[in-house]
Amino acid sequence: MQVLIVTTRSTPTERVEQHLRALGHVPVRLETDRFPAELRLSLLPEGHIQLRDGETRVVLDSLEAIWYRRALYRHDLPPEADLNLRRGVVEEVRSFIQGLMASQDAFLLQPKWSIDHTDAKPRQLSLARACGLDVPATLAGNEAEAARAFGRENGDQIVTKLFTGFAVAQEGAQKVMFTTALGPEEIAEIDGLDLCPAAFQERLEKVKEYRVTLVGDEVFACSVDSAQAVEGEVDWRRAQGELAASWRRDTLPEDAARGLKRLCHRLELSYGAADFILTPEGRCVFLEVNPAGEYLWMDQVWEGAISEALAEVLVGLRPRRPADGP
Repeated sequence: MQVLIVTTRSTPTERVEQHLRALGHVPVRLETDRFPAELRLSLLPEGHIQLRDGETRVVLDSLEAIWYRRALYRHDLPPEADLNLRRGVVEEVRSFIQGLMASQDAFLLQPKWSIDHTDAKPRQLSLARACGLDVPATLAGNEAEAARAFGRENGDQIVTKLFTGFAVAQEGAQKVMFTTALGPEEIAEIDGLDLCPAAFQERLEKVKEYRVTLVGDEVFACSVDSAQAVEGEVDWRRAQGELAASWRRDTLPEDAARGLKRLCHRLELSYGAADFILTPEGRCVFLEVNPAGEYLWMDQVWEGAISEALAEVLVGLRPRRPADGP
């Protein structure tokens, strides 16, 4: 049986591929950033996908599953081509590949619509609360006075974050917009929300931070003391390199693990990378779950167990989604 891995040329999937081969399945990579210029892709009259890469031709006529790992849609039009035409080609490429995946009678990890629903952060936090997770006090919107009042209510110590994970181009590189702390002066000067809404949350003291990878119904937890790196005190991602060797296997508190499984069941996720904070008071606070978050450095801590679980979920050897639970 075949497993289609929809990804990009720079996204490593070798560990999962190795496990798939060991289980007797054939992994086939579709690198979206090489289409349409380098790859030839067809939906045949009988409904099978055909992929041609140079002299290599593969017909996916025994497709068991699709792993939608990552996508980068592009055009190969000349620079002088009209901007609207370039955008139109990118949308055609996106629509074609999404349609190919949806057309197949195969398990899909995971559907684009479940990713989109999960990425709607206000809905995600509302569902998380309903699933029994401890969620930070949160205000979202574009009213500056409401944001300032929220800051005062939380001791003039809050953080602000984005609804999306967009990056800003600076000096030829993409700069990710991380979670940022706001103190009394910044809160008093909050402005510009009439141009773009934002989210604000209570700032939490941390004993440690959890990164939790959910695969099917199994939870793989790691933790780190992010305060050991000054840059990572508010958002550990700012000090990801410095903290890389400090992550350790851990066990997420049972009620938090149960709530995360309920949430992923409601969101119809088979995979998710979630972040939690443990406070000095013992609160295990849920921040978010990313339906396409990175896991490879956690996989190293878990000695390849996450990649193995992904392969087994793809071919149906493990439950493909967490149960709703008690």
